Amino acid sequence: AFRETADVFLLDAIADACIAKMEHLNAQDLSNLIWSISKLGLFRPALMEAICKATVVRIHEFNPQSLSNSVWALALPHYYDREFIQAVSTRTMLLISDFNIQAMSNTAWSFSKMLIKDEPLLAAISREAQLKIELLDPQACS
Repeated sequence: AFRETADVFLLDAIADACIAKMEHLNAQDLSNLIWSISKLGLFRPALMEAICKATVVRIHEFNPQSLSNSVWALALPHYYDREFIQAVSTRTMLLISDFNIQAMSNTAWSFSKMLIKDEPLLAAISREAQLKIELLDPQACS
């Protein structure tokens, strides 16, 4: 029981430290942080809100992989932030021709997992996937 309590205190301290440094993080840092939080299960409301706000501010810095990884990480806990989702959707549609098959697949899966029906985004992913159909490998087909 002590270890579990100590772990909670440590995770809370990490979350607080991340929030305090949020304004200094770039797009790659934010993408890595949100992915790490998802893997650790460190879903603290204040931390999630801070990451989403920082992402919206820096969305123009995000590349296809960081967009895909970020939205995937939020899909796992079903955390929904309207501004974050809108910013990711808009940026994804702008960069869709630079997305690889895996990033498109992860993005489509993430929106589906969160029960978000973003028809323009899904249409853009579908069009781009059709253009890259010859690049499909067995993993992408599964």
